[in-house]
Amino acid sequence: MAYKIQCIFIVCSSTMNNPKISIIVPVYKAEAFLHRSIDSILAQSFTDFEVLLIDDGSPDESGAICDAYAQMDSRIRVIHQANQGVSAVRQRGIELAKGEFVIHIDSDDWVTPDMLESLYEKAMESNADMIICDFYCNYSDREEYIKQQPTHLNHKAVLEDLLYNRLHGACWNKLVRLSLYGRYGVRFPKHLNYCEDYLTWAQLFQYPIIIAYHPKAYYHYDQCSNDNSLTRKYTISTFEAQMDFYHRLSVCIDNKLYKVVLCDIITRWAFEAFVHNIFSASEYRSRFFRNIPDFLRSLQPYKVVIYLLFASLGMKDMAHKCFLRKNSISYI
Repeated sequence: MAYKIQCIFIVCSSTMNNPKISIIVPVYKAEAFLHRSIDSILAQSFTDFEVLLIDDGSPDESGAICDAYAQMDSRIRVIHQANQGVSAVRQRGIELAKGEFVIHIDSDDWVTPDMLESLYEKAMESNADMIICDFYCNYSDREEYIKQQPTHLNHKAVLEDLLYNRLHGACWNKLVRLSLYGRYGVRFPKHLNYCEDYLTWAQLFQYPIIIAYHPKAYYHYDQCSNDNSLTRKYTISTFEAQMDFYHRLSVCIDNKLYKVVLCDIITRWAFEAFVHNIFSASEYRSRFFRNIPDFLRSLQPYKVVIYLLFASLGMKDMAHKCFLRKNSISYI
């Protein structure tokens, strides 16, 4: 099927052999919103970039859309592969990227025209290895500004902010020097498609990289368009992926720090499972009863801990009905 691209950009530049920025776009079942994402990239005021559109075996027309864009703009490279999951896509993008810096943009999101220019200028000004910026969450009825200022810019402090959920673990609000991945042997984890970005940062923040913060939002994180997103469709599989991440995290960070943040992570995810009501009362008790000491030591709000205590003691149904009736917690 042929696709008509409304905005045509044709770029023939020798700098494309060594662009300043590589943009990695994982593509899977994205035909409904892929145009919006790619068009926002091609509208950038900063033009010295390449785009890696990685079609992860998408069964819809996403691959054809990617190919149509590549014919119109020489900065775009399309990679078609059998489905391997988003973590494998991100890693392949890193291996193929030619830029000085790299950033990821998801196919269901979009960015403002000044994003690359602003982040690259900040990187040059601060001589930073990573630039973290704010972002927008876009819902069907509103737009929310999400501030992402780290407590401190030291790599250890940023890691703790990430682990304590004070910073979002996404790849798309972070411009990163590509050479760091090779220098420190950092890779996106195999066979993990939930929090794969989070785990990658946990690896990278073990090293003394230079981090800068840019207090402006450029990225629009779409919370309503993509029904295929694992982060928006919570099931038992989501919980199992979270537990997989939790076990992998133990080998990425210092054991002392891991034990400290363990309580908070377990409590956060136990409550997420509670909110989505994916386990029966008996399942909830068998899975979480042993975590009661962790709940009590966690930094989560006391109401969260109370709900988890009742649920873990075998009164999950009563606790969940109470939660729904009060509707007093905005979480996740």
